[in-house]
Amino acid sequence: MSPDWQPTRRCRTPPAGPTVEVDGVPIAWWQVGAGPPIMLVHGASASSMWWHAVLPRLADHHRVIALDLSGHGDSGRRETYDVRRWSREVAGVVDAAGADDVVLVGHSLGGRIAAITAADRTDRVTGLVQVDSFLRDPARHVPHVFPPRRPVVHYPTFDEAAARFKLLPDQPRPPEEVLEPVIRHLLRHDAGLGWTWKYDSAAIPAFDDVRPDEVARHLTCPVAYIWGARSAVVNAEMAAYARATMPVVLERSVPLAYHHLILDRPDEAAEALLEAIAAVRGASRPASAVPAGQARRAPAPMPPGRNPEPMSDPGWPHGRPARHDRPVRPVQPDPP
Repeated sequence: MSPDWQPTRRCRTPPAGPTVEVDGVPIAWWQVGAGPPIMLVHGASASSMWWHAVLPRLADHHRVIALDLSGHGDSGRRETYDVRRWSREVAGVVDAAGADDVVLVGHSLGGRIAAITAADRTDRVTGLVQVDSFLRDPARHVPHVFPPRRPVVHYPTFDEAAARFKLLPDQPRPPEEVLEPVIRHLLRHDAGLGWTWKYDSAAIPAFDDVRPDEVARHLTCPVAYIWGARSAVVNAEMAAYARATMPVVLERSVPLAYHHLILDRPDEAAEALLEAIAAVRGASRPASAVPAGQARRAPAPMPPGRNPEPMSDPGWPHGRPARHDRPVRPVQPDPP
């Protein structure tokens, strides 16, 4: 439980933790706090440190478990990636931690991955909180075209590498004291070469997968859906689609927050997360839950558009991914 870790107003480094092997790759994870367990799942091109600014509040009330997905943070890399395997990594950490009746909390792509785990592991998972996670009608899925794995680029100094970082989609930059621990955990120093990014660019194509949208129609555990009122990924229309598609017991937006609300509005986001976790824990499996094998009918399909991109950008020294499916409406493209 990382007894040497003490919650402060901001957690600047990840608590020490073990690894668990999932499908042949070591997955780094850690846990802090005490109380009913929750599992934090980060988004694309991110790491477990995305949660650092809300972690002290969460750990005051819960046993908090977090991981770095393969190809991210301190976990190992794979030749290929997909959301199903990432979902098994989440389940593997839940098992390694011995967490029963766990609530999964996923930001962006992490919420989509957590939905698959919630559907597959009803023996362990008691609820799901999705945080600014996009959701679409599976019939509207338009495949992306992505570049292959990019060559590794090294920078002579940490500051030069850090200067290439920005959040995607574009939004006002959070305070540097909030971003610095995030950036530091995304970078590693290779002796004799310099600083480079830990995340594996080969994971980018796996962001675009229709499986989470299909699974959403069959979830039976209580779901809370939290989103930023100024997000370029989720809007009121998508939130309404989420309510119609999943057994949502709480849906709310965080005022003035963008897609990365756990970084740009951490105090308000922490309050919303605690409320959401309490709501799904307080709800029994809804009577309206759809039986296995049947799909919940949504009143209207989501319009096309809003396909995924990475959620952070270390400068894309070899060019951004080509986009071949621009949204119909003038909205920002959405990261997972």
